[in-house]
This record gives sequence, structure tokens and C-alpha cells, in this order.
Amino acid sequence: MINEKKGSESNLCDVQQRLDKYLKDLANGVMLRNDT
Repeated sequence: MINEKKGSESNLCDVQQRLDKYLKDLANGVMLRNDT
């Protein structure tokens, strides 16, 4: 049970990091589009 929870927590962390990177890339893309 504890191992499962730990695994899902690390997966959630990974998902959050990917989402954060995606949002940053998206924001950078919008900024680049606004500059041109």
C-alpha cells in the first residue's frame, strides 16, 4: 500500500513537471508570436 502511494506520488510529480515545462514552452511560444 505504502509503495503504491509512493509510486503514484512520484508519477504525479513527473506529470506536474511535464505540465509546468509544457506551460512554460507554451508561454514562450505566445510571447514569440506577440513579438513578431
